[in-house]
Amino acid sequence: ATLVLMTAQVTPFFVFAPKAGALDTGFLLPTSTHAPNEWGASSLGDANNAFTNDGQYAQANPENEPEQGYSGFDIPTIPAGSSIDGIYLQVEASSSDNGSDCDLDAELSWNNGANFTNGASTQSLSSSDTLEDFGSSTSLWGRTWSSSDFTNVNFVVSLKAVDPSQCSNSSVTSVDYLQVKIFYTAPIVNTLNPLLSQACGLD
Repeated sequence: ATLVLMTAQVTPFFVFAPKAGALDTGFLLPTSTHAPNEWGASSLGDANNAFTNDGQYAQANPENEPEQGYSGFDIPTIPAGSSIDGIYLQVEASSSDNGSDCDLDAELSWNNGANFTNGASTQSLSSSDTLEDFGSSTSLWGRTWSSSDFTNVNFVVSLKAVDPSQCSNSSVTSVDYLQVKIFYTAPIVNTLNPLLSQACGLD
């Protein structure tokens, strides 16, 4: 008996990957300060103290509403073409003013501090360390973002100690640490199925 092999090409076809679910970067801590550098004056806690959750505080007197920038979040690469869904910032902060009369503002920059988001998000501070939430998994802070905005060069968080006129002049705003999480949806990728050969054996 003679074995005859016959091959046939299978026409390639596209397999459409399902739409990716909501992804996020996980919480990320800053590794460097960035202009504006207005915290830690005089005998107050240095701005670098906000890098980690360790009970050491970056501090400012809110009377003149000083601002402090943070960057170097080492954000994992977000695929080009991704849809940015939201930016969530957590700050553990407190105020020595016992009446919850002092505020903390947060703004974000996408171009190394040249511009910041409009309409800062504001939280009133209590006298004990509290995790303050800014933004959310669906908050875009008033603008449309792209994946290229989230690099160590471009992305900056700015905190501002705010006196809404009720703060004690000697009050101190303290931040133990801040962390940020970016929520996004990766683009759909169409995958081309490779050419296949099919063999048949005949007697």
